[in-house]
Amino acid sequence: MGKSKQKKFKAKQQQPTGLPSVKDFETEIEFEETSTTNFSLQPIIEQLSSVNEETRECGCASLANLVSNPAHINILLQKDCIKILAPLFVDTSPQVSIKALGAIRNITVDGGIDACEVLVKKDVLTPLVALFSQFEVGWNPDQISLKKLRDLRIEIFTEATHILWNLCEASEVAVKIFNKENLVHLLWPCLQYKIYGYELSIAVAQCLQTVTEENKELISLCRLPDKASLLESIIADDALSSQHALLKTLVVGIITNISDDDFTSNNLLTVVVQTLSHVLMVDAVEVLRNDVQGKSQEATNGNGHAEKPQEKEKTTKKSGSSDNVTNILKAQQIALEIITNICCSEDDWEEVDTSESSSDEMSVDVNMEDTPDNFSPSDVSTEVQNAITSNHIFTKVLQKIEPVEIVPLLQNIDKQTDILKSFERLQIYALLCCNNLVSSLEITHLGGMDNLHTVWSGLVKLSSSQIVMKNLELLEAVTSCMRAVVQKLADLESPKLLEVSPQDLQFLYEMEQQCGQSDIKVNAVRIVSTIGCAFAKQLQPNSFLKDVGMFLLEICCKESDLRVIAESLDAMFDVFGEDHLDPIVKEIQMVEKLKTLLPSLKTQIQNKKKSLGEHYPVISTARTNLIRFIKYKTQSS
Repeated sequence: MGKSKQKKFKAKQQQPTGLPSVKDFETEIEFEETSTTNFSLQPIIEQLSSVNEETRECGCASLANLVSNPAHINILLQKDCIKILAPLFVDTSPQVSIKALGAIRNITVDGGIDACEVLVKKDVLTPLVALFSQFEVGWNPDQISLKKLRDLRIEIFTEATHILWNLCEASEVAVKIFNKENLVHLLWPCLQYKIYGYELSIAVAQCLQTVTEENKELISLCRLPDKASLLESIIADDALSSQHALLKTLVVGIITNISDDDFTSNNLLTVVVQTLSHVLMVDAVEVLRNDVQGKSQEATNGNGHAEKPQEKEKTTKKSGSSDNVTNILKAQQIALEIITNICCSEDDWEEVDTSESSSDEMSVDVNMEDTPDNFSPSDVSTEVQNAITSNHIFTKVLQKIEPVEIVPLLQNIDKQTDILKSFERLQIYALLCCNNLVSSLEITHLGGMDNLHTVWSGLVKLSSSQIVMKNLELLEAVTSCMRAVVQKLADLESPKLLEVSPQDLQFLYEMEQQCGQSDIKVNAVRIVSTIGCAFAKQLQPNSFLKDVGMFLLEICCKESDLRVIAESLDAMFDVFGEDHLDPIVKEIQMVEKLKTLLPSLKTQIQNKKKSLGEHYPVISTARTNLIRFIKYKTQSS
């Protein structure tokens, strides 16, 4: 237990900033130890409250280090330390301000969306906006004569922008405050990287890309000629640095956010797609290799002899050579996300009626030939499809899906884990982008049927790799892309689908049984059923369908996840709905087994109704259709 000082009561002094003082909140913090931590907040709080700026700076640094542990973040938020820390944004000492901003930024990053929402509720935006108000619109750092002070001002603005970005990305309330305070006018001029430097301009662009998304109030302001001309000038600049590549990609994201729904009537589409194409053309592995070679050259002296091991190690630690590849990977991830959005129409998603019905005979017909996950090519304009094809976007996206071997290159480079994760994220983004391209483009823009089969073969090989099998997020992206490809092939009635054997799909059967994630299981079921539907169109029943039926039945009878069961039931209705397949239905005793399933399914749905959330209507509909399917098949037999 720490010692507590006796309270002294005195009149409050008016704060020049208009913000509450640190002392106002000091009494709100409880200093007792908690069972979940082995540290006391009291010394840190006392440091933050000190009249000595070095002590306050030390307190901010201590908090910044603490938040690397998620448990510490929760305690800091619960103890209301933010009410003491956030006002230090506008501390008279720039160093204290930077450290306070750094601590809050760490919380927004390491604490995730939940922490950001709590920060907004605790009104961290009030001191943040107060900090921004200390900068004039169009402020010019070059007008600050003292270089050290100039650098501090840029660093403070950059840190504040990162916090604002993270909060706006997590909270609609933060976006509303952004609009209310007209922060766009302050941030927009800072896109001028030649004045403010790339680091600040990139931070601003990241924030603007987030806040302009579906923000009608802000979009009208951003379309003003002076703002539009600045965006165009950045894209027109052919600077070759990785920082500029990232900035240009972010600017493209802003442009697509503030453009009309259809921006194909002018040359804007051409500029956007060409810019994204150039970004995707960069070989990130080659960038990484050049960085590593650059480090090796730095570690070699002027005589061509390698430095002593300890000197080389020292050089390596000082090097920041991972920045180039990190910038390129970020730029390419954003580029893939923009392409994905360009090829996705809001009309493709329909509202699901979540109204409840107590009747087992709901008037619901599920026509599985009308696949809900399939985008219609007509939803993507001819101009968009032509722009994507002429810039070879699909080929470039496929290249990003290919696994890369970069571990040997990372031996003497900093941030190895971060770089590995970034390459992995890029692969996931590429798979999701490929998913949308395949679903929304006509086959001619995808390189033809044979090329699509080649893509399928590559995805099958990728799904069976150990790296992918160990990473559920990556595996989900792979199976989602496989689902889109096989659906496109089925829609086009590819004859090669009828060459598939039960052995070819064995990996999907095993994946469904061994994987614990619902989305992956659902993808596996839908892939199998799509191929099954292709066989079901043949008038002569194929023995392949027997394996499909047994696979789906086994899931329905043994699976505990109601969402997966519902998907399997829907698949069964799709594949075995036609009368000419009744011999197979009878052979595998499908109806009898489904009759046995029905009572337990009803009980499970009732027991888990509240926890099913948005999946309840689909699951309930599957049960209703199961009753109808059983009745129909019983009558037909």
